[in-house]
Amino acid sequence: MSTTDPVRIISIQFDQFKAFARYSLSLDRVNILVGPNNSGKSTIIGALRALASGLRIARSQSPQRIDLNDRHRPGYRIPEDSLPISLENVHTNYDSTDSKVTFSLSNRSKLHLIFPREGGCFLIPEAHSGAITST
Repeated sequence: MSTTDPVRIISIQFDQFKAFARYSLSLDRVNILVGPNNSGKSTIIGALRALASGLRIARSQSPQRIDLNDRHRPGYRIPEDSLPISLENVHTNYDSTDSKVTFSLSNRSKLHLIFPREGGCFLIPEAHSGAITST
């Protein structure tokens, strides 16, 4: 990757998200989703749309302290009414695990969308080089 290449998503990892108990896919510069009905195409698009909503919020405000699973991390609370997906069916198998989608970026950073069992959605950035302190 040259220094002029834009940062892009290179892979997506789904954990207990909708019909995906655990699933990952690698992305290239151009991607085409094909498959039979009920194979997860809309789930993948929904996760990307939820990320886009989270990024809009992240660009407009500073991160706040998010408390999840006894850990404190900087992140962003995404209001349910700004999400383009319903949170009703986000969790898989009705177990007690939070649902999570992790987007790995070409600069080795990650963006985590976390959907706690008790409801809501959070965008948690994980920078490869240092802490997140601003938008």
